[in-house]
Amino acid sequence: MRRFLIWFGLVALAAAPALADITLRYSVKGQPTKQIVVSATADGRARLDSGGGVLITRDGTGYFISRDAQGEFVGRQEDGLAIMTAFMAAIVAMIPADDQGQMASFRAMATAPYEVRAGVRETVGGREGVVHTIAPAAGGQGPTLEIVLATDADLEPAGRELRRLLAMMHGPAEAILGQSPDILRELEALFARGVPIRIGDQFTLASASAEPIPETVFALPGPVLSLEELQGRMAIMVPPPSSGPPVITVTTPGEQEPDADDE
Repeated sequence: MRRFLIWFGLVALAAAPALADITLRYSVKGQPTKQIVVSATADGRARLDSGGGVLITRDGTGYFISRDAQGEFVGRQEDGLAIMTAFMAAIVAMIPADDQGQMASFRAMATAPYEVRAGVRETVGGREGVVHTIAPAAGGQGPTLEIVLATDADLEPAGRELRRLLAMMHGPAEAILGQSPDILRELEALFARGVPIRIGDQFTLASASAEPIPETVFALPGPVLSLEELQGRMAIMVPPPSSGPPVITVTTPGEQEPDADDE
């Protein structure tokens, strides 16, 4: 019996497709010379190049590469996201009382339930997938989005990275809406089932390549800035109210904000 199990396991391993490097190139509507490139390996490294910025994942950590008047700089994705989330929360807190009703209406629409319907098959960039429509549930208002999902096993390394990036959107969404919108949860459920080869008419898979990805693609071009250095470099300024400028404080897990008595 044990020999049979060992033999069965070896056959299963041999039959399972081995994950290799994958590079997906998406064309962008209205920008014929621009592409979004997602490169990923089976061991967890990934790079997303949007043409205006770069996201890199390596050794279990996400980084971003950006540029300002001082030049190129590197930060951790979680730090950059924390700064942006704090900025959004501060902006929302500054909304005048007279506009709160309008904000409440926007939140109600943005957090309304959505439903997903699977439709016909479609070939995009040489890959076949199923068209899924995400639309407001019965009588709701909001955008409708078509996503074509491919389930080819060789696309999985790229799918893993796209799922990770999508999961990072909960923080900013909650800062604005008070909760994660249902459309974001529906997108996560879809991305768990396949890799998007078309998102609306905005992003369309142009090609998929299994060519080996050079190690240099995942290299960081400089030192990684600390959270404090990144806050200064991103130079996010909130318009000051009449009582004086608000202070945006970003704390990392394990840190505590100082008590007023300690100042």
